[in-house]
Amino acid sequence: MAGGLGTRLMPVTSVLPKVLAPVGSRALLDYVLDSIEKAGLTRVSLLLGNHAGLVEAYVASHAGQWPSLVITPRRDTGGLGTAAPLRELDEDRAHLLVLNGDLLTDVDLGEIVGEHLRGEADVTVAGAVTETSSPFAVLHADDDDVLWGLEEKPVDRKVVAVGIYLLAPSARMCIRSQGADDMPNLIERAIGQGLRVRQYLLPTGSVCCDIGEPDRFMEAQTLAARMSAPDSETGLACRS
Repeated sequence: MAGGLGTRLMPVTSVLPKVLAPVGSRALLDYVLDSIEKAGLTRVSLLLGNHAGLVEAYVASHAGQWPSLVITPRRDTGGLGTAAPLRELDEDRAHLLVLNGDLLTDVDLGEIVGEHLRGEADVTVAGAVTETSSPFAVLHADDDDVLWGLEEKPVDRKVVAVGIYLLAPSARMCIRSQGADDMPNLIERAIGQGLRVRQYLLPTGSVCCDIGEPDRFMEAQTLAARMSAPDSETGLACRS
């Protein structure tokens, strides 16, 4: 998915789409395609919007880096959300791996695909555990303001979606037939229709960084360098 305007990443995206933003010594798209090829997948559809021509030209001139991939750019998918552009694909009987194009990750996509198939899921949503520490003690009281407990600097743990999804053919029926649509809405419909919707928790220490904001973009530069270093332990950099 690479159709967004990237307004939060201005001025970088005034001249480049997010997928071509420089991360380390490479374009972000290079890392995405590396991960897809490493997973053993062969067909890639790039759903484009902003600066589509630049992405098409880049892929045409760099496709030799990924000899096993057949890469098909598709224009005019911007503004439709993260689910509606999937209507343009002709893979009605195939399971789809859907990736946000602004994601830098070292996650084994092949393992996620395998878990999706082994679990016989209609939808699989990749998630990561985030922890937020409170700098204060938290008070617990009843309706009469009688204190019954105190929790010293608690840690709030949540699992957040990171922008990696697997969809079975059955789940694609949940995409709206017209207009814009987003993955969260699709997932809610799938749950409401009784489809099998599962989560896949990323391994501890995985890199998973959404570069959509300036601070994350700068963080990605450091993570990319650490990813390329031998025997590095990068640590999780997950979207909030």
